[in-house]
Amino acid sequence: MTTGGEERKGTRDEPNGKSSDSTAKKIREIKMNLPSFHPSRRFLRDYDIPCLVAELKNSDVPGLARTYTKKTGKDPVFTVYLRAKDSEKLSPWTQTRLKQLFEEDGLTAAVVEGIKQMPEGSFDFMDEDRRRDIKANGFHPYVYLTDVVIDEVRRKVLILIDDTFLFSEHGGVIYLKAGRWHLGDSEDYLTYTAAFDKHWIKEEIDSSIEQLEQEWDALFPPPAGNLPVEADGALLCGVWEINQRETLKLLKQLNSPSGAITGQEMLIAHKVGIWFSTEAIEELSAGYTTSVSTITSCERQGNWFALQARTKEGSIWEPVYWCDGERLIEKRGKSIFTRVADACRKGHKRPSWK
Repeated sequence: MTTGGEERKGTRDEPNGKSSDSTAKKIREIKMNLPSFHPSRRFLRDYDIPCLVAELKNSDVPGLARTYTKKTGKDPVFTVYLRAKDSEKLSPWTQTRLKQLFEEDGLTAAVVEGIKQMPEGSFDFMDEDRRRDIKANGFHPYVYLTDVVIDEVRRKVLILIDDTFLFSEHGGVIYLKAGRWHLGDSEDYLTYTAAFDKHWIKEEIDSSIEQLEQEWDALFPPPAGNLPVEADGALLCGVWEINQRETLKLLKQLNSPSGAITGQEMLIAHKVGIWFSTEAIEELSAGYTTSVSTITSCERQGNWFALQARTKEGSIWEPVYWCDGERLIEKRGKSIFTRVADACRKGHKRPSWK
């Protein structure tokens, strides 16, 4: 496969406007080989669209996911999807994109350029050592790729990323526009994929989801219809932390894929937790508060608790939990929490660097 296009010039800044000449120089020197593609009719896994597909490990991309891999021992695989008008003869546009991503400063530079647009203060909730590391070396060693899309038909390039702090819930998207990389979110990805809805492999996906829901409900049965509904959330009150043994046991029972297991292992590594009172919910990381919501209502039926809560920004969310007093899990979730001492809740972490 041949490639074309001119080499891009210039340097790349570190996240949040912090620059490093040595890092920029290293990024410019990064060289990768073109991946080996094969034909497929699974575009982005869920769509019946002809494409070319290749798989790489994050370790194949210099500079990315190094801290993630060191802390977890995992080297996630990511998929490259190439959607071309003619898979036998790639257009100059496609050849240029391939050359930029895999033979020039490419993937690493795109991620660095994208995540430097993260809002100021994004890392304030992290511990001091981690913040210092990010300030010195950037955030890209904590980020790993999940998918790369090169869409010749729609002239789109998207890089899907994840981590264990900021993108773990909804993922992040870095996309190319007017020759520059921009940081987006799940909404940008959904906007892009909306055009493919008619190609959605619906039957197979629905069947898989239905089977998972049945297996989950067998482990945590819905409440019996004759049980009374009470305005009582006292059983939830206290500090809960994700439990490694219980969570991995659940993942095994549900035959979860490796990606789901990796995601939960990262939550375990960072001691994700929840604190409840009768009036509020706090989400925790290593004991420190990362978000606070006010509980506006709570209904209990057996072991099930249906809450309505309001965030500081005014958004309403309605989590549903199963709890037997010893274990806690959100409905259809995969993280099982167990009680820990109240002292494990440390409150808000005060920023110690700018």
